[in-house]
Amino acid sequence: MKNVDKLLKAAILHEVKAGAFYNRAAEVTNNDESRMLFLELAGMEDDHAGGLVKSAKKDPALQRLDAEAMLKDAMNSTEGKISKKEEDTISSGNLKEVLEMAIGFEKEAEETYRKMATKAKDDNFKAFCEQLCKEEAGHKNSLTTLLNNLDMDIEDRPAM
Repeated sequence: MKNVDKLLKAAILHEVKAGAFYNRAAEVTNNDESRMLFLELAGMEDDHAGGLVKSAKKDPALQRLDAEAMLKDAMNSTEGKISKKEEDTISSGNLKEVLEMAIGFEKEAEETYRKMATKAKDDNFKAFCEQLCKEEAGHKNSLTTLLNNLDMDIEDRPAM
């Protein structure tokens, strides 16, 4: 039971932090394609956090938790903010390093949702976690495509 609690808290915190990371990266980047992707990802991470709170209320193993308070705490905590290392990476302007860091976030989120799906008691919450796992894999793939195409001229890059 505590494992599911920890996974939910970690997932909410991860979504908040990833949203902050992507918003900051969008502010700093000079690359319009990257900015649009970062803003899109930031919005999706916010949606994921809200969806987690809503869906957790329906899972019998999680109903006793206050997922809304977890989200509020994550948004207000220093853990929910980007670290100095992440800020330095973003501020450096090295898009390759930013994308590599972002890909790591998405891999971590994908694994967290995979674990949550295996532990979910409610079928709808399980399906939601499985869907989030797929979405995080899609984010990872989009970021990887962008990373792999950085050395190409913009007109030669395949569409995202």
